[in-house]
Amino acid sequence: AGQAFASDIPTRAAAVAKEIIAYEPHLVGLQESAVWTFGPMEVNFAQIIVAQLAARGFQYQIIAVATGFDQSFGTVGLAMNDVILARADLPTDKFSLANVQTGNYAAFLPLPSPIGTIVIPRQWASVDVTLHGKSFRFITTHLESAVQIIRVLQAGELLEVVEGSHLPVVLVGD
Repeated sequence: AGQAFASDIPTRAAAVAKEIIAYEPHLVGLQESAVWTFGPMEVNFAQIIVAQLAARGFQYQIIAVATGFDQSFGTVGLAMNDVILARADLPTDKFSLANVQTGNYAAFLPLPSPIGTIVIPRQWASVDVTLHGKSFRFITTHLESAVQIIRVLQAGELLEVVEGSHLPVVLVGD
């Protein structure tokens, strides 16, 4: 469980933290941020990144978590999240956050399996940001990558989310 299968989450989280440190962004969008559970133990990719950053003197916090796929198989579970991280060391008169929202797309990929159909939902997360007096909405998402028609339907749903904002939008995704 230390490596959470072959993905070696601690090493990957350290690499992501190093990349964040190199640029010190105010906001970070993480897609497919895994949370593995092994009985009572949890390996949370986003929390490991935040801890890696804190160990190096950089203060970030998890602002939003949108969960898509979330399945348990006996004592092992996997959730795939889109997450927004934000710097926690800036004065609120220069950088403030409000109106955190998350959602799942109605269009999703159903996968047949020996245990029945497994649903692979996708999701988005957003937050309204004011930075040095200018406001915008920050959105992170991961559209379906395997099936184009589902991805197109999800993109249409995402456009509704974007168009529903009265603010300029910064969109990040995978």
